[in-house]
Amino acid sequence: MNKRIFSFLLLLLILSDLSAMPVIDSIVSTPSSCRDNGLITVYAHSTSALHYAISAGPQLRAQQISHTLSALPPGTYTVQITDGSGTTVRQVSVTGSYQYFDFSPYVVYPRCASDSGTILVGHVDSGVGSPPFSWQLIEPGGVQRPIQQHDTFPIYYSGAYQIRCIDACGTVRLRSYDIYSYSNSYLQLIYFDSPYFVHCDSAVVRGQISIGGSIDNLAFPLSFLEHDMHGDTVRLDIPVRLSDTVLPLSNGQFIINNQSLLFINRLPHVQSGEPITFQLQDACGSLIQSVAYPPAHSLIMGNWIQVPDGFCGSTGYLPVFSYSLPTPAQWVLIDDQTHTIVDSSIAGIGLSQHPSGRNYTFMCFDQCGDTLRQDFYWILSSPPPAAFVNVTVQQNSCLDSTASISLGAGNFGRGSVIKILTGPAYAHSTKPGFAYQTHLTYPYIVSQSSYYYGMIGGMPAGHYTYEVSDSCGNRITGSFDITPQQLTDYMHRLSSGRHCAGGGSIHYQYSTGQPNDNLYVSYSIRNITTGQLMDSSATYGGGGTISLGNVQPGTYVVRLEISTYTISMADSSFCPSVSDTVVVPDYTFPDMPVVSSSPGCFGTATITAQMDTTLGVPSYTYQIIDGPMLSAMQVDNGTFQVSQTGIYTILGLDACGNGLIRHISVDSLYRAVPMIRSFKDTCFHTYVRGVLYTESTVAYDTLRTAMGCDSIIYVDSVIIRGSHDRRPIIALATDTFCSGAGGDVSAITGYHLYQWDNGATTPIIHVSDSGWYHLIVTDSEHCTLSDQIHIALLDSPSVTSGWVYADSVCMDDPLQVQLTLSGPDVHYEWTGIADGTLQRQFTDSGIYIFTVSNECSAKSYTLHTILKTCDEHAYPPNAFSPNGDGVNDIYRIYSSYDFKSFSLLIFDRWGEKVFESDNEAYGWDGRYKSEDLPTGVYVYEYIGVWPTGHSHTSRGSITLIR
Repeated sequence: MNKRIFSFLLLLLILSDLSAMPVIDSIVSTPSSCRDNGLITVYAHSTSALHYAISAGPQLRAQQISHTLSALPPGTYTVQITDGSGTTVRQVSVTGSYQYFDFSPYVVYPRCASDSGTILVGHVDSGVGSPPFSWQLIEPGGVQRPIQQHDTFPIYYSGAYQIRCIDACGTVRLRSYDIYSYSNSYLQLIYFDSPYFVHCDSAVVRGQISIGGSIDNLAFPLSFLEHDMHGDTVRLDIPVRLSDTVLPLSNGQFIINNQSLLFINRLPHVQSGEPITFQLQDACGSLIQSVAYPPAHSLIMGNWIQVPDGFCGSTGYLPVFSYSLPTPAQWVLIDDQTHTIVDSSIAGIGLSQHPSGRNYTFMCFDQCGDTLRQDFYWILSSPPPAAFVNVTVQQNSCLDSTASISLGAGNFGRGSVIKILTGPAYAHSTKPGFAYQTHLTYPYIVSQSSYYYGMIGGMPAGHYTYEVSDSCGNRITGSFDITPQQLTDYMHRLSSGRHCAGGGSIHYQYSTGQPNDNLYVSYSIRNITTGQLMDSSATYGGGGTISLGNVQPGTYVVRLEISTYTISMADSSFCPSVSDTVVVPDYTFPDMPVVSSSPGCFGTATITAQMDTTLGVPSYTYQIIDGPMLSAMQVDNGTFQVSQTGIYTILGLDACGNGLIRHISVDSLYRAVPMIRSFKDTCFHTYVRGVLYTESTVAYDTLRTAMGCDSIIYVDSVIIRGSHDRRPIIALATDTFCSGAGGDVSAITGYHLYQWDNGATTPIIHVSDSGWYHLIVTDSEHCTLSDQIHIALLDSPSVTSGWVYADSVCMDDPLQVQLTLSGPDVHYEWTGIADGTLQRQFTDSGIYIFTVSNECSAKSYTLHTILKTCDEHAYPPNAFSPNGDGVNDIYRIYSSYDFKSFSLLIFDRWGEKVFESDNEAYGWDGRYKSEDLPTGVYVYEYIGVWPTGHSHTSRGSITLIR
């Protein structure tokens, strides 16, 4: 052919191929004004029908007929255009700058009771989202008000409200807000102390007012007035809401915090019996609180005789107490029988010893000229009551893993002393936040008083002894036990929960054991950054669980404080306070990609919406809210089957009610795939998709694709060529032979060929080694079968350890024989001994025979023992004194014979090793790391073995004395 003609034809062929490729005229991208509403529009032409797809980018699209690719977030995409004979690829970008919006609801309360009602305002943050915004209020109980276009809602009753906001892009935000009923009287008096005098005409008053609701509900400014009958008035105006603030009064302070208002002030020119009044009112003119208290003096006299310290007899004194007396004050005691002053003082309030059985008059004169008088009868003296001691164990100690005792001791005289004599050596705990370890010393002096009643804490479990005595001859001793069940059991746990926008959660749990009125427990939760107190409470012992909701993101510290009125034997960080921190993370708005999946079955397609589970708060709900088909709400399942083409609108929400509205286009529906056929040809039998076939046949099976399609018909033509189906069974008398003898292995005869794995080709073979033997046979139709057998060789039995042929038996130390045997299926016996065990003790002279056997052989062993007297002893001392005086300075183990091997270890009371020796001649000098150890009790362990093979092992305590 002419070269020119050939080149021309080749050029026509190339141009023909090129003309089959789709030609892109232009591609236009529309920016995404929302999260994912960008568009890519492709203008192309071809001689065949065109299909459009996105093969790479933030979202993919399967092939579709429409040239508009919609619902795209910003990013770079790879677009494919196919006409059946070729594919053209082009990259294009979609721009956009949408930002998720947020809003900060707030409530406007009426300032006074006569003002208009409460209003809740949504208030969208500026510069984000896409207006216009739609609003909906969800009332307590779930009632939904109609959607409206403004963010202001009138509130008719208190409770927990939710506000839903949706912008033009379909982004959904939900926030919660708790609203309380408005009142202009949210204050309540907790206490108001009776004024007490500091001078004749000057008294101090103080009080506390609690806030019954939120302090934000009060109508500021507040006015505080305090005055007496002489017109002396203190006025304080509190202008605005203040937090943790101290305001000055004339001679005191007015303290404001989130829980209460406290005041303490000193008023001049106040006389005894004159009233003092304070008032608190708000800006609406409402009187919140008004209280008046008259100052007064008081005198309290006891009606019992107490035996004072320093006396052993029955003469006592009468206690007298005064309250709110200007000091100094003078008092006298007048004997009504003699009409004389028998006692007086200007400093004390206790009366000395005086004859009993008489009437007396007590008179008190203060510096302001007031006189107080009281008549009384001094009771007759009597023999002193018997001394007593009471001890009760209680679970109210400040330290973990300890208890306390209630100890009462009375009627002791001069020189009385209360002691805890003995008890556990130390108290400790390893719990996080409560860990400590402290030594306890004895005797522990509780008190040196003739009468005592109080609590002693910090006492671990154990046995205690005590003594109470005085110089008058009284002495009481006793003991008590503290069990582990009576100890405190401190615990605290802190965690935070994933939260909704504007409100996370903090969970705190603490426990001290059983509730007890003598153990005071308080906690507080505070924002570290702002210092805001989130929650606090106090209780008497026990425990509690605290869960806070609507907590703003940030770091929070929880402080647990424990206090009690007891003293503590283990004064190690007594009454500890425990602090821990937890982080409430910031809320992250959920994202939700939506895709249309690969082909469906019989004209269906799958739409999948999947929330990013690392964002928002689970669980997640999904729903098709618009399109050719709708769906019900689905929890944690965003997969939908659709059977119509078109644009679908998917709503996805997290547990907070926040979420997104997405759009997806379904342009085509897919059909099932065609039938498949296959053939099977086998010997004897075959399995087709789990079914066993032993004869030739045609097998049908319906398969399902990954999409769930069941239209693929699988047909198998099964051809069975073998005339039988049986294995070449290997027949043996036994599969075990004795070592050195071996045996024959035979298979069923009648097959065409035999092939053993050791090279033999006969039905019967002789074996002399253990292991597996494999056989393959071939029948007349050239089908093969196989079988195998395992051969084991039986060894002769023997005694592998523990046997002695001759030995001496000490009279006080029997010979121990512990035998270990080898070989399978071993039988054994002692000749002339009924007890046939492998462990024996021999205490007499004699000849003993032990026989072991199995089916292959038997073997006997003979033991000859001789009885003799032995004297092997060791002596571990229980104390030594390494003080350098040359006497008992070294601690060592003493033995009647030298040891063949020796080991000595010494530990302190906390388990730390302080000495180690493998030579009995090398003892301990009481030092550790070149330092003298203190006097105390230590623990030793040693093992000594004499040349005869006998050993001595001991463990006990050593007392080191300096």
